[in-house]
Amino acid sequence: MGLGEMLLIERTLLGLTGGPTADFNLCLADGSANLELALNRAVEHARTRSLPTLFMVSTEASKTLTDRLNRLDLTAVGEAPLMAFTGAPPAVDMPISFTMMLTLVSSSNAENAETLWGFIGRYRPGVTPATHP
Repeated sequence: MGLGEMLLIERTLLGLTGGPTADFNLCLADGSANLELALNRAVEHARTRSLPTLFMVSTEASKTLTDRLNRLDLTAVGEAPLMAFTGAPPAVDMPISFTMMLTLVSSSNAENAETLWGFIGRYRPGVTPATHP
């Protein structure tokens, strides 16, 4: 498989663009009889190309996989769906969780970004669009 191609293994799809960050290289997996084998092949393809890759596993498939992440040498970085990363995920300065951000957006009635950033600034002083775009 060359860069810019896709690989389909049962219900697991790997797409590698060769981009420098994991969001350019993505694997989507749903439950199948050979899920672990399919993910292992996808991990190996990404690793042989030294590409950071984000793996998103369906909620149903993740129920059978979470205890196997170490065997696949993946690091869990999120849930619903399960997200895992080849190697160590990059350090991220997230002063506000994604869940908190969704709650703030849905409950604040903010009609523009400036109002939303005002709420964020009160919740986390020093967090601005310039420091955390």
